[in-house]
Amino acid sequence: MAPAYALWLTVSVVVKGRAPASAGRGVDYVAKRVAVAPKNENRVIRYFKDVHTEIRKVMWPSRRTTINLTAIVFGVTFAMSVALGLIDWIFARMFAFLIHWLA
Repeated sequence: MAPAYALWLTVSVVVKGRAPASAGRGVDYVAKRVAVAPKNENRVIRYFKDVHTEIRKVMWPSRRTTINLTAIVFGVTFAMSVALGLIDWIFARMFAFLIHWLA
């Protein structure tokens, strides 16, 4: 029994002989399909071949889109760091005042 991960290829077998009436006179036709297992490959090699195949299917963004999205990430990161820094400064001043007032 073949392993579950094995790829099965189908190979058409052309048979000369009497063709069905719909095929016409003297025409070769496909009689059956035979399943053929590929050669066993190393798992690592097969993995990298599959990765290469999938990477080729990826639709990569254009340079302009990449620059725009990077600018958005930097802008949001900067805005959030300023907001969190301001909140931290407010709480530090508030607790310093509270500690000074209670002491």
